[in-house]
Amino acid sequence: MSKSHNHKHKHTELEKQIKFADHMKSFAVSATACIFYYMYNSTSDYFFINITTFLVALHCGFDIFYTDQWDHRIHHVFVLSFFYYKYFMHSIPHQEDAFITVALMATELSSPFYNFARMIELYPLPIIPKTLNKYIIFGCDLSFAALFYYTRVLNFNNIIVTNPDTHILLAQYNRGSHLSTFMIYYGLFGLGLLNMYWFTLILRKLSKLVGLNNSISQLSVSEPLSFVNDFRHLAYLFLFIKIGLRLYYLAFNNDNNINWYSIYVAIMSILLYNQIQPFYDWTPIIIVSCSLSLYFALSIYLV
Repeated sequence: MSKSHNHKHKHTELEKQIKFADHMKSFAVSATACIFYYMYNSTSDYFFINITTFLVALHCGFDIFYTDQWDHRIHHVFVLSFFYYKYFMHSIPHQEDAFITVALMATELSSPFYNFARMIELYPLPIIPKTLNKYIIFGCDLSFAALFYYTRVLNFNNIIVTNPDTHILLAQYNRGSHLSTFMIYYGLFGLGLLNMYWFTLILRKLSKLVGLNNSISQLSVSEPLSFVNDFRHLAYLFLFIKIGLRLYYLAFNNDNNINWYSIYVAIMSILLYNQIQPFYDWTPIIIVSCSLSLYFALSIYLV
């Protein structure tokens, strides 16, 4: 075996060890957050909210300088924006914003399954057969997808993004401050949109898990689509319509935040276009959605 081959093997092994350590760190943080989430729901002690928030903020603050994934860095910025707003700009009492913070804590419920699956992919469990390792990874990926959908898409949008109580509470503390408004909506709406983006990636991976052999990028518009593809497109379209309509309802009842609502729907339109464009020519629908978002945003200033 040549020296260059040895060096390459050592380099690859070192990269695997670094990735494994990174996933193990994320697993430890998310698993701890899950335990504290359970403890809060059992005791209603705000101590568990504080310690979880500081733990996640500390993790994001350090990891933002070490991760090489752009979407993770953006996620960390959004989390730190919320953390700074809550604890340093306004110090909102937990009695008032617990429903927001607890919904954010719940988003960590899916992370341990994802990180554990990636750890096993790098270093399979030695005490069980390889086939069983594959089944464990498959089970973790399905659990991750289900919990991600519930906590980061449905729950997050229902409790935070489209909940009138959220915007009423934030308006009381923002008091017309553009900086405060930007910090909190940048953090919360940014997390919501990033979750929607990640959801599109999860839907694509699920398509492969259930047996789609062709890559999505290789399928042409004229090819017949499987039931799985149709289902995931309709599921995403349903979410888009549901969230969009609720945001526009809020916009007509609270003009102050219509720009943020419109931006949210417009970016969701882009994500929807990216999700289904390879299969359907729904470009006009997406253009209309973006145009309506812009119209509603500008109409406040034109009236």
